[in-house]
Amino acid sequence: LLFPQYIFKRISHLVHDDQLIVRMAFAESIALLAETAQRFLDVTHAARLYEAVGGSIATNTEGSSGASSSSNSTTKLPPISHFSEDLAKLLDKKGEGSKSYPSSSGRIIQPAVASTLPATEIMIPNTYDAELAALHETVSGWIVQLATDSSDHSSFLKRALLSDLARLCAFFGRDGVTSQILPQILAFLNNRTDWQLRAALSRNLPSACAIVGRVAT
Repeated sequence: LLFPQYIFKRISHLVHDDQLIVRMAFAESIALLAETAQRFLDVTHAARLYEAVGGSIATNTEGSSGASSSSNSTTKLPPISHFSEDLAKLLDKKGEGSKSYPSSSGRIIQPAVASTLPATEIMIPNTYDAELAALHETVSGWIVQLATDSSDHSSFLKRALLSDLARLCAFFGRDGVTSQILPQILAFLNNRTDWQLRAALSRNLPSACAIVGRVAT
């Protein structure tokens, strides 16, 4: 929540700054800001998932069928393979205030206990899609404001926005590029007085085409 609740709110006014150079710098940085915000979101949710399973998997082994009693043993396996070794070590350092999660039966499960339960009994709150959609909405709002700017020298802003189009398209994905990026940047072709803007669009448009795919293009 660092980016949507703090950083984005602090810099959103730059899109309306009185100085052209400030707005140009902001337009050039939008793609990198968006990519970094999504990376923070990915790591946050990965850490939450890792914390929920306790960083280890408990397995119960029963004795032989002829034994009069069975014994349970807990075996700690290596960190989950979805994480690199360094990241797994970092996420495995749980603090005192670890969160608890409800099970399907309504019990509150601490992370240490959750690692001993079957995977089907652990319920992890999933807000990833909603938070990513909020990031997309914020960034697309900036793009619309820059792309529809009709002030003097607005072409500089639009060229700055196109300078990192590949990264911006990767952030939005196929659906986002089709619905939010292409409608804005294709309108740049209507500017018959600035050949440099049309040339910049022509140079960077293949980045968007690579995302939407051959069928759509």
